[in-house]
Amino acid sequence: MKNFTLYLILAIVSTSFSQNASEKKLLKKAKELGITKEDLPGFLRIEANKTKHNITPKQSYSLAFKKGSINSVQSTSSTCGNLDFEDGNFNGWSAFDGTNVNSLALPTGVTPASNISTSGINAGAANPCIVDSANSFDPTLSMSIVSPYSKKTIARVNHIGNGARAGILERQIAITAANNMLNFSYFTILEQPNHPLSGQPCLNINCYDASNNAIPGTSLNITVLTGTINPGFIPLGSFYYKPWTPVTIDLTAYIGQTITIQFIAEDCVYGGHSGYSYIDLDCNGGSTSTPNVWPGDCNYDLSVNYLDLFYIGAGYGQTGVSRSILGIPWSPLASAEWSTRSLYLVNSKHADCDGDGTVAFNDLSAILFNYGQNHPFKLQNATHLVAGTTNDIPLAINATADTVVANQNFVLSFNLGNGISSVDSIYGLGFKMNYPSAMLNSSITSIDASTSVIDNTSGLLQIKHISTSNIDMAICKSNHANTTNVLGNAFSLNLKAAPTITATTAFTFNIPEIKAITKSGSLISLSPISKTVVFKASGISGINENSEIVNVNCFPNPAKDKFSITFNSGILRNYDVVITNLLGATVLTFNNVQQENNSFDIRLLNTGVYFVNVLVDKKTIALKKLIVE
Repeated sequence: MKNFTLYLILAIVSTSFSQNASEKKLLKKAKELGITKEDLPGFLRIEANKTKHNITPKQSYSLAFKKGSINSVQSTSSTCGNLDFEDGNFNGWSAFDGTNVNSLALPTGVTPASNISTSGINAGAANPCIVDSANSFDPTLSMSIVSPYSKKTIARVNHIGNGARAGILERQIAITAANNMLNFSYFTILEQPNHPLSGQPCLNINCYDASNNAIPGTSLNITVLTGTINPGFIPLGSFYYKPWTPVTIDLTAYIGQTITIQFIAEDCVYGGHSGYSYIDLDCNGGSTSTPNVWPGDCNYDLSVNYLDLFYIGAGYGQTGVSRSILGIPWSPLASAEWSTRSLYLVNSKHADCDGDGTVAFNDLSAILFNYGQNHPFKLQNATHLVAGTTNDIPLAINATADTVVANQNFVLSFNLGNGISSVDSIYGLGFKMNYPSAMLNSSITSIDASTSVIDNTSGLLQIKHISTSNIDMAICKSNHANTTNVLGNAFSLNLKAAPTITATTAFTFNIPEIKAITKSGSLISLSPISKTVVFKASGISGINENSEIVNVNCFPNPAKDKFSITFNSGILRNYDVVITNLLGATVLTFNNVQQENNSFDIRLLNTGVYFVNVLVDKKTIALKKLIVE
């Protein structure tokens, strides 16, 4: 049926082609590229006029054409000349319409935009469009798109629809010593067709100097295509979206010049799939009087937290100019720009926390040393964590014991996927979890990533930070390659109950804040599932509370067919053994075990890692990890 539809449409729209081998070749190519009914007319048009399209070098249209300014009257009500759209209009900006013929190059047929909306309503046909806080809701995603910056008015680039259209929005900015940093954020929504990179809906971001030359290292080309450019978009129906993503560009070298920032959002080249983006800019451009490297703030978002680990992982192994002042004290330290960047145009010098000229393992110490510190630079932290969608992959918390007593060891495992859905690609995972400090021995708390499905090699970076009521944890790869089709234990957290528990308490381990990324920094949508553990008050009868008995030995370990248990203090009789997998599910049970008959048959178990739980009166009193070969 699909082939019949393609032939039928081809017969209707390809009047300029003769019925010959060339036409059949085009049809075959269209089929191979997955060209749909909606895309076929545009595909034929593109193929017929390929030789007529001259790819234009990157340029600012407002500088090249000397026209296109939406309003030549500069704003007076905004604190920064309407750079942030807070006048509710496009004063000082220039807008253009064009046609996308190659998503990796600039559009063609560019003319000043003719359908501009400043009503504040998210008008789908307009390009560009002012969207105010009362209307910050995307009709495609049915999702809030409130700006991450303190003020709420944003701009949408390109229409909401298809037709191979390209929307362009530009702004000239005078760079001064007090305004040498360009801070902006983007939220892009792209429909995903089965097209090559050059045919995808996309967002292009470019900066140009006063001579209309592209400024090196300041360009982004955002498409959805998994595995090549920016994988890991969050899916929603036939669309993929990339939530608000902050970018900071250091333009110190261009002080005294007027530069141009350019945003281009485009449909697919064949016209059947939509692409558009929202943007917002931050007025505060920083100052060269304050050096902009603060050890530990690797993503340069004004604060030190678990998110900074991702930028060390992304830039791991990169090198540049070392600082004149080495070390990790919390103070502004001057540092020359590097030629490399980690994520989202953040210069890699920020990930070189100790200043020795290399992004390496030692830089993690700065995050822990300065954790929770903040510094002034922009108006506010631009990190934005979006709400989950119906397509979220679960992250379940499982415990080796549902009830624990004083001094008892237990383990929380964090498991990706639900046995059906897996994470297609991942590079780093971090989150904040509530932590019952009064009921735990924090000196014992540790991360175990030795069996992580993300990466179980020594190259997996990890950090944890414990506060009064929360624990922040993150793991991140360092080999510059995503792990694909991830399902199972991401990592575990070893815990021990406090020496004294004054009252029996049911505590729910919950994750209120989570972020997972791919190698390019794209967000992965995860939905955490909480876990409740009962901490039983000290002195309650019916369970042995001797902390020493929790130390057991399983041998052999690794085991193949059988294993045995020994205890470090005496003989324990009449106990039960429950073996669970990494997801917390019980896989084998041995009841009323006697010390003289403690050989356990595990031939039914698959190769992998398990937990051996020793129970007395149905309460776990001993725990050991067992590897089955």
